[in-house]
Amino acid sequence: MDRFASEQELQDYIALKVFDGDESALTDILEHYGPRLEKWLLKAFPGALRVEDAEEIISDAVRRFWSYRKKYSDTKASIRCLLHVIARRRALDVLSQGWQRARGLEVDVEKDFMDWQYMENRHVGAPNPPDEKTPESQERLRLAVRETMAELPELQRKILEHDALAEDEVDASELGRRLGGIPGGTIRTNRSRGKDAFRKGMKKRGYDCQ
Repeated sequence: MDRFASEQELQDYIALKVFDGDESALTDILEHYGPRLEKWLLKAFPGALRVEDAEEIISDAVRRFWSYRKKYSDTKASIRCLLHVIARRRALDVLSQGWQRARGLEVDVEKDFMDWQYMENRHVGAPNPPDEKTPESQERLRLAVRETMAELPELQRKILEHDALAEDEVDASELGRRLGGIPGGTIRTNRSRGKDAFRKGMKKRGYDCQ
């Protein structure tokens, strides 16, 4: 894969193979995204996952992404973003259910993606104690996030979605190119306004944001 001039060119190449149903894309995905995803999983769940667990979770995430490929649109999310969402959910399933039960659980990739679990973890602090994470409280939080995000202008929502799913905040100029050639200054302005609006919307729903 060294023949590609940029990261974006490589990602476009892999996405094209996915759209064509070319199963060699599975190898490309594992080679290109696997190492970084493994590093992220071990960092996100320190002491809870072994390297072998992370490797199996990644393999499972790639398989599940492949089953979703006919619905996949690179205008909504990159392959890397979706793999992070699926892998995170699989890791949570494994830790809460154990490997045997987790393998039998179905995953609705589209629903998980739209739940914006990353957005919850990055920007929202629940009013309850940190250890109080019942299914009911988590569902209320997801609903609050979805409602608040739906209230934002489209550009602000897209910026926050990209930021939430990225390992680090994406440079404004780079994000502008990804979103269709929007100037970096416009991205910075709408990023700031979007964050403020998100905090206010969540506060209105009883949540303090970081």
